[in-house]
Amino acid sequence: MADKKEEGFSKEELRRNRRADKVLQQAIEMKGEAQEANSLTFSPRCAILATLPHRDPGNIPMFIRRNGNYVLAIEAGSKLKDQDGRLSSEFLGYPYGSIPRLILAWITTEAVRTKSPIIQLGESLADFLRQLDLGNHGGVRGDITRLRNQMDRLFASRVAFFYQTERSKGLQYLKVRPLSISASTSASPFTAPPT
Repeated sequence: MADKKEEGFSKEELRRNRRADKVLQQAIEMKGEAQEANSLTFSPRCAILATLPHRDPGNIPMFIRRNGNYVLAIEAGSKLKDQDGRLSSEFLGYPYGSIPRLILAWITTEAVRTKSPIIQLGESLADFLRQLDLGNHGGVRGDITRLRNQMDRLFASRVAFFYQTERSKGLQYLKVRPLSISASTSASPFTAPPT
Protein backbone atom coordinates (compact mmCIF):
# COMPACT_ATOMS: atom_id res chain seq x y z
CA MET A 1 0.00 0.00 0.00
CA ALA A 2 1.34 3.46 -0.96
CA ASP A 3 2.26 5.97 1.75
CA LYS A 4 -0.40 8.72 2.13
CA LYS A 5 2.28 11.34 1.32
CA GLU A 6 3.09 9.61 -1.97
CA GLU A 7 -0.50 9.36 -3.29
CA GLY A 8 -1.13 11.47 -6.39
CA PHE A 9 2.56 11.92 -7.29
CA SER A 10 4.26 10.39 -10.31
CA LYS A 11 7.42 8.32 -9.82
CA GLU A 12 9.47 11.19 -11.32
CA GLU A 13 7.98 13.73 -8.86
CA LEU A 14 8.69 11.38 -5.94
CA ARG A 15 12.28 10.88 -7.13
CA ARG A 16 12.80 14.66 -7.41
CA ASN A 17 11.29 15.25 -3.96
CA ARG A 18 13.54 12.60 -2.37
CA ARG A 19 16.57 14.10 -4.13
CA ALA A 20 15.61 17.63 -2.97
CA ASP A 21 15.20 16.32 0.60
CA LYS A 22 18.66 14.73 0.40
CA VAL A 23 20.25 17.96 -0.91
CA LEU A 24 18.53 20.00 1.81
CA GLN A 25 19.73 17.58 4.50
CA GLN A 26 23.30 17.82 3.15
CA ALA A 27 23.09 21.64 3.18
CA ILE A 28 21.92 21.61 6.80
CA GLU A 29 24.79 19.29 7.76
CA MET A 30 27.31 21.48 5.89
CA LYS A 31 26.02 24.60 7.66
CA GLY A 32 26.47 22.89 11.04
CA GLU A 33 30.02 21.83 10.14
CA ALA A 34 30.84 25.34 8.89
CA GLN A 35 29.51 26.89 12.10
CA GLU A 36 31.61 24.50 14.19
CA ALA A 37 34.70 25.36 12.13
CA ASN A 38 33.83 29.09 12.28
CA SER A 39 33.96 29.28 8.48
CA LEU A 40 30.52 30.54 7.44
CA THR A 41 30.48 32.94 4.50
CA PHE A 42 27.65 35.32 3.65
CA SER A 43 26.62 36.93 0.36
CA PRO A 44 24.35 39.92 -0.14
CA ARG A 45 20.84 38.65 -0.86
CA CYS A 46 20.36 40.95 -3.85
CA ALA A 47 23.67 39.76 -5.38
CA ILE A 48 22.40 36.18 -5.25
CA LEU A 49 19.09 37.04 -6.92
CA ALA A 50 20.83 38.70 -9.88
CA THR A 51 24.58 38.15 -10.18
CA LEU A 52 27.45 40.16 -11.57
CA PRO A 53 28.56 39.39 -15.13
CA HIS A 54 30.57 36.20 -15.62
CA ARG A 55 32.55 37.69 -18.55
CA ASP A 56 33.58 41.24 -19.36
CA PRO A 57 30.55 42.82 -21.07
CA GLY A 58 32.81 45.39 -22.76
CA ASN A 59 32.18 49.09 -23.21
CA ILE A 60 28.38 49.21 -23.01
CA PRO A 61 26.27 51.99 -21.44
CA MET A 62 24.81 49.77 -18.67
CA PHE A 63 24.89 46.11 -17.66
CA ILE A 64 21.42 44.79 -16.83
CA ARG A 65 20.57 41.34 -15.50
CA ARG A 66 17.02 40.24 -14.75
CA ASN A 67 15.90 37.30 -12.61
CA GLY A 68 12.12 37.15 -12.47
CA ASN A 69 10.99 40.39 -10.86
CA TYR A 70 14.50 41.40 -9.74
CA VAL A 71 16.75 43.58 -11.89
CA LEU A 72 20.43 44.34 -11.31
CA ALA A 73 21.74 47.44 -13.10
CA ILE A 74 25.43 48.39 -13.11
CA GLU A 75 27.07 51.49 -14.53
CA ALA A 76 30.78 51.04 -15.09
CA GLY A 77 33.06 53.36 -13.24
CA SER A 78 36.00 55.47 -14.28
CA LYS A 79 38.91 57.07 -12.52
CA LEU A 80 40.75 60.32 -12.95
CA LYS A 81 44.22 60.19 -14.43
CA ASP A 82 46.81 62.92 -14.13
CA GLN A 83 49.14 63.07 -17.11
CA ASP A 84 51.59 65.96 -16.96
CA GLY A 85 49.14 68.14 -15.03
CA ARG A 86 46.21 67.37 -17.37
CA LEU A 87 43.32 65.45 -15.88
CA SER A 88 41.52 62.87 -17.95
CA SER A 89 39.00 60.14 -17.29
CA GLU A 90 39.89 56.46 -17.72
CA PHE A 91 37.07 53.94 -18.29
CA LEU A 92 37.55 51.02 -15.87
CA GLY A 93 34.85 48.66 -17.09
CA TYR A 94 32.46 46.39 -15.25
CA PRO A 95 33.30 44.03 -12.39
CA TYR A 96 33.04 40.46 -13.67
CA GLY A 97 34.05 36.92 -12.83
CA SER A 98 34.79 35.28 -9.51
CA ILE A 99 36.99 37.97 -7.91
CA PRO A 100 34.30 40.66 -7.35
CA ARG A 101 31.89 37.98 -6.09
CA LEU A 102 34.57 36.85 -3.65
CA ILE A 103 35.15 40.46 -2.54
CA LEU A 104 31.41 41.03 -1.96
CA ALA A 105 31.10 37.78 -0.01
CA TRP A 106 34.14 38.70 2.10
CA ILE A 107 32.82 42.24 2.80
CA THR A 108 29.37 40.89 3.72
CA THR A 109 30.86 38.20 5.96
CA GLU A 110 33.05 40.78 7.72
CA ALA A 111 30.09 43.12 8.23
CA VAL A 112 28.07 40.26 9.79
CA ARG A 113 31.03 39.04 11.87
CA THR A 114 32.07 42.48 13.20
CA LYS A 115 28.53 43.92 13.30
CA SER A 116 30.01 47.12 11.88
CA PRO A 117 29.31 49.10 8.70
CA ILE A 118 33.02 49.98 8.52
CA ILE A 119 35.22 47.23 7.14
CA GLN A 120 39.00 47.42 6.88
CA LEU A 121 40.31 45.30 4.05
CA GLY A 122 43.53 44.49 5.86
CA GLU A 123 46.91 45.91 6.78
CA SER A 124 48.23 45.48 3.25
CA LEU A 125 47.35 44.01 -0.12
CA ALA A 126 49.25 40.84 0.85
CA ASP A 127 47.14 40.56 4.02
CA PHE A 128 43.90 41.00 2.02
CA LEU A 129 45.04 38.39 -0.54
CA ARG A 130 45.68 35.98 2.35
CA GLN A 131 42.22 36.65 3.82
CA LEU A 132 40.65 35.92 0.41
CA ASP A 133 42.76 32.76 0.09
CA LEU A 134 44.40 34.08 -3.09
CA GLY A 135 48.03 33.75 -4.10
CA ASN A 136 50.48 36.60 -3.56
CA HIS A 137 51.90 36.72 -7.10
CA GLY A 138 51.73 39.31 -9.86
CA GLY A 139 52.12 39.22 -13.59
CA VAL A 140 49.44 39.46 -16.26
CA ARG A 141 47.39 36.55 -14.90
CA GLY A 142 48.54 36.78 -11.28
CA ASP A 143 46.14 37.17 -8.36
CA ILE A 144 47.56 40.59 -7.40
CA THR A 145 46.85 42.00 -10.88
CA ARG A 146 43.40 40.41 -11.09
CA LEU A 147 42.42 41.56 -7.58
CA ARG A 148 43.54 45.17 -8.14
CA ASN A 149 41.78 45.34 -11.51
CA GLN A 150 38.50 43.93 -10.18
CA MET A 151 38.63 46.05 -7.00
CA ASP A 152 38.98 49.18 -9.15
CA ARG A 153 36.05 48.09 -11.32
CA LEU A 154 33.81 47.04 -8.42
CA PHE A 155 34.46 50.02 -6.15
CA ALA A 156 34.06 52.58 -8.95
CA SER A 157 30.82 51.08 -10.32
CA ARG A 158 27.33 52.27 -9.48
CA VAL A 159 25.09 49.33 -8.61
CA ALA A 160 21.29 49.44 -8.24
CA PHE A 161 18.68 46.75 -7.62
CA PHE A 162 15.08 47.02 -8.75
CA TYR A 163 11.99 44.95 -8.10
CA GLN A 164 8.89 44.88 -10.30
CA THR A 165 5.67 44.30 -8.39
CA GLU A 166 2.42 42.92 -9.77
CA ARG A 167 0.58 46.11 -8.81
CA SER A 168 3.02 48.55 -10.38
CA LYS A 169 3.75 48.78 -14.06
CA GLY A 170 7.23 50.16 -13.46
CA LEU A 171 10.22 49.09 -11.41
CA GLN A 172 10.51 49.81 -7.71
CA TYR A 173 14.00 50.81 -6.59
CA LEU A 174 15.24 48.60 -3.77
CA LYS A 175 16.79 50.81 -1.15
CA VAL A 176 20.39 49.70 -0.94
CA ARG A 177 22.90 51.96 0.74
CA PRO A 178 25.74 52.95 -1.56
CA LEU A 179 28.96 51.04 -0.97
CA SER A 180 31.54 53.38 0.49
CA ILE A 181 34.89 51.68 0.48
CA SER A 182 37.11 54.07 2.35
CA ALA A 183 36.78 57.41 4.09
CA SER A 184 40.49 57.82 3.62
CA THR A 185 41.87 60.21 1.03
CA SER A 186 44.74 57.79 0.56
CA ALA A 187 45.09 55.98 -2.76
CA SER A 188 45.18 52.68 -0.87
CA PRO A 189 42.06 51.10 0.61
CA PHE A 190 44.31 49.27 3.09
CA THR A 191 45.09 52.29 5.20
CA ALA A 192 42.74 53.04 8.05
CA PRO A 193 40.50 56.12 7.66
CA PRO A 194 41.57 59.23 9.57
CA THR A 195 40.13 59.56 13.06
